[in-house]
Amino acid sequence: PSNLNGDKQIKIQIYDFHKNKPPQSGTWKIILEGKGGRFDFWISGSSMNAEFTSSVDNTMIVGTPGTAFNAVTVGSYTSKVRWTDVDNHNLYIPGLVKGEISSFSSPGPTRDGRIKPEICAPGELIAASYSHDAPPDGAYSIFKSGNTSYPNAYIAKDGKHALSQGTSFAAPHVAGAIALMFQINPNLDVVQVRDAIIAAAFRDQFVKTTPNDKWGYGKLRVLEAVQQAEQMFSNLDIQLSIFQNPAFSQYVDLFLISKSALASTPSVSITLPNQETSQIPMTQLQPTLYKGEFILSGEGIATLTVTATVQGGSPYTFSRNFYVKLLRAMSGGILATDGLRLDVPADALSSDTYFTVMKNSLDRSQPDVTQVSEIFQISPQPIQFSKPVKISFDFGNLKLPEEDSAHLTIYRIELGQLIPLKTQINPANKTVSAYTSQTGNFALFYDESKLAAEVPNKFQLFQNYPNPFNSSTQIRYFLPESRMVKIKIFDLQGREIRQLIDQYQQSGYHQINWRGVDKNGIGVASGVYLIRVTAGDEIQTRKILLIK
Repeated sequence: PSNLNGDKQIKIQIYDFHKNKPPQSGTWKIILEGKGGRFDFWISGSSMNAEFTSSVDNTMIVGTPGTAFNAVTVGSYTSKVRWTDVDNHNLYIPGLVKGEISSFSSPGPTRDGRIKPEICAPGELIAASYSHDAPPDGAYSIFKSGNTSYPNAYIAKDGKHALSQGTSFAAPHVAGAIALMFQINPNLDVVQVRDAIIAAAFRDQFVKTTPNDKWGYGKLRVLEAVQQAEQMFSNLDIQLSIFQNPAFSQYVDLFLISKSALASTPSVSITLPNQETSQIPMTQLQPTLYKGEFILSGEGIATLTVTATVQGGSPYTFSRNFYVKLLRAMSGGILATDGLRLDVPADALSSDTYFTVMKNSLDRSQPDVTQVSEIFQISPQPIQFSKPVKISFDFGNLKLPEEDSAHLTIYRIELGQLIPLKTQINPANKTVSAYTSQTGNFALFYDESKLAAEVPNKFQLFQNYPNPFNSSTQIRYFLPESRMVKIKIFDLQGREIRQLIDQYQQSGYHQINWRGVDKNGIGVASGVYLIRVTAGDEIQTRKILLIK
């Protein structure tokens, strides 16, 4: 098992020890046989042209270190298709589309289902100044054209820049943006940097709905990301945040960020339910950034206590409480604290999970929508439930007239954006409830528009659930108007497996189940499949995973 995440692993290394006995010329094959589930393979290096030739699924191929929990992983898109070289040739690359994702940009998600990459930036074609130590005409230069008709094809007209491509050209755009963010606010931590970049991302006709496996949360916008960074810590001297490992939820990283430099390493202690208080060793990562680690146990209210001294100031102490609850995968359970309740049904979790609930008091009000509760951060994030989970708020303390309670709506807050949930109101017991498929930040709002934002205004194919599934999965979609609808299932080679619907349907929400069988009623093998829904002139596709 891996020391990093406990996954079972096999390393296969083929090496010819005797230099005077080279391998026989021809094609060599390595064959893996047997029955089992999914295997994830990488060719880490080869002196020959090694490749996989069968049973290949090219999803989830974003690699390390981009799969790290706190990495900002960058995809590439095309920003230039034509240029003039130093010999005054007007050149272009056939097939490139300005604004489209690059063919070499690896898609996610990670093996444990996290969105990767987070952001995409220009990476094809990029004109950059080159070093005199690596001139474009050098034997190993990445700018060498290899074309005798256009020997200087990738040398720009000014003779000082050269063109190339790759995610290694996209990533520096994001690194430069982060440098500007640190210049504005040197107290940022990696989570805040990533959140600011994601919050500032934009969508266009190529990106479409986000997040997705190719684009993450969209395309990089540097100015807006810097502005997001500038707004952080405007009213806080010290911020305390925790990050649970989504795969091993009992392991928690604690981050403490100070607006000003501290005189010494802060003292941090934790009191877990029914346990004695223990100290958390803190490590200084940057002048104003400290990190600690602890392991969750027990159930109930836990308390973090921090004592810190700002340089030139006096010591001061503050505490932060959060709720801890262990839910079992087979039985589910209830999270209930401070007017919030989460009902998790049996089999909604893939493994036993420690949940934490922390409260924030950030103001997320906007025109016609007023925040009337604290923000509840439900972690670990992100977790995708395989069944809908009911979330409820108690609004008895708001003392609203009965007719005004109809304006209450539960919102999920994702990177500063308010996402309304389809909310049901129970005036008798003063509660509102909705269903969610994931953890995150939730709050109760008073909506002057009377929930008009709940109904989509465009065609939408929702993620199936459960996903992954074993025997049957539900496919849901919304039609803004009556249309001809076709729903088909394909494998990753583009072969049609089954057609589920081919009929005219009225506007509104619709759903249909697929039992994992082909057009002949025969069960298909485990693997990744594609749902394609055609509604009039619009088409949307989603991936689904069948596990038997």
